[in-house]
Amino acid sequence: MSRPFLNRRQLWLLIILLPGVILLLSLLGPLPGGQDLQISEDRRLYQMRQSREDYQLQLLLPLPAPDTAERWLVNRLLPDVMKQRLSTPEAQQWLQQQQWQIVSSNSDTEWQLLIQTSAPPDNEQLRSLLQHLTAPVDMDWTQRVNTSLATRYLNLHTPDEAALAALQPGTFPRPWQVTPASLLDEWVTSERLLMTLQTPEFLPLTAPAVPDAKTGPATTVTATPLPSADPAGQGVLHHWRWSAPADLEGLARTQLALACVQEQLSLISQGNFRLRWRAWHGFADLDLLLQQTALKPEQLLSCPDQDRYDQLRQQLAEYWEGRLAADASTWLLLLARHRLPAETPDRLVSQLEQLPRSDIQQHLQRLAGSDTYRRLNFLPVTEDPHAPSQ
Repeated sequence: MSRPFLNRRQLWLLIILLPGVILLLSLLGPLPGGQDLQISEDRRLYQMRQSREDYQLQLLLPLPAPDTAERWLVNRLLPDVMKQRLSTPEAQQWLQQQQWQIVSSNSDTEWQLLIQTSAPPDNEQLRSLLQHLTAPVDMDWTQRVNTSLATRYLNLHTPDEAALAALQPGTFPRPWQVTPASLLDEWVTSERLLMTLQTPEFLPLTAPAVPDAKTGPATTVTATPLPSADPAGQGVLHHWRWSAPADLEGLARTQLALACVQEQLSLISQGNFRLRWRAWHGFADLDLLLQQTALKPEQLLSCPDQDRYDQLRQQLAEYWEGRLAADASTWLLLLARHRLPAETPDRLVSQLEQLPRSDIQQHLQRLAGSDTYRRLNFLPVTEDPHAPSQ
C-alpha cells in the first residue's frame, strides 16, 4: 500500500494555516497581470472586479470625426437623439422598473451612458436597453439641422474656430439636401458600441448585438448653410492624424509624445499657440495653431533636452499612477476605448518610466513627415495655450 501524500501532522497544519493564507491574499488585493479584469472575446465588454456592493455599467458610443458634412452632422445630432430615446415614456418606465440610475454625457469624440444599480445586470436587460437606444424618435429634423448649422456659424466667428474649421475637406453644399435619420441609423452598430462593468463579481454577460436602428422617417431636409467666416490675421495651422495605440507600450509612447510636443511648443513659441488633441476611436487628430510661419514640422514634433525629458517622463508617470489609483474606472475606460488586452495600471507606469528619449524622438520625427500632415497658412492665432485632452 502506498503512503499518503500528507501525514496526519502535515494535514493538521494545512487545515490550521490555510484560512490565514486565504485572508492574507484577500487583504493584499488583486494580483498583477490583469487577473481582476475579464474581457469578452470580441473586446466589446470589459469587466473589472472590485470590492464594492453595487454595479456600474457604462456604454461607450464613439462619435465620427467631422471629416465631411454628413459626419459632422452625425457628430452634432447623435448625442441629442440618444438622450431623446432615453426620455420617452416607454424608456423611462422600463428604467424605473429596473431601478437603474442613469446619466448620459458626451464629448467631441464619444457619447456615454452611466448606469448605477444595486442588482447585477443580466443579458436580457442589456438586450432590452439596446432596444430602447435604437427605437424611433419623434424629432423635427429641419429644425435640428438648421439649429446645428446656426450654432456652427456663430462658433466660426471666433478666430480659432474659423481656422480649425478650414481642416474640414470641401465645403457644405448650398443648398444641402440631407437625410439625418438614415445617417444616424448607419452609425449605431454592434462594432462601435462598447460596454464596461465595475462589479463585485464577474458576471456571465455578453455584449449583445445592436438592433437595426430606426431613428424615424427618412425625411430629407433641404438646408442652406451660412457662409463660414474667413480667418483673419497671420499664422499657420499644422495638422496630423495619428494611429491609435495597439498596445500598452503604444499608449505610453503617445502620452509621452504629446507631453514633449507641448513642452517644445512652450519653448519655441513663447506660449503663443493652441494645441488641440482629439482622440477618436481608431485614430487621433493633433492640430497646432501658431503665429510663427517659419517653423517646420520636425521642429514642432520634437523632444526637449534629456534633463527636461526625464522630468516630463517622471511627472507623467506620477500623474497616471495617482489618477489610476484614485479612480479605477479611468483605467477600465482607457482599455475599452483602445480595445487593449487585460493589463494592470502599474504596467502603464512602468512603460512610461522605461521609454528612452531616443525612442520618442524617432517616433515624433516619423509622424512629422507622415502622409497625414497638412499645413494651412494665413490663419489666426490664439493668446491662450490649451493642453491636450485625455
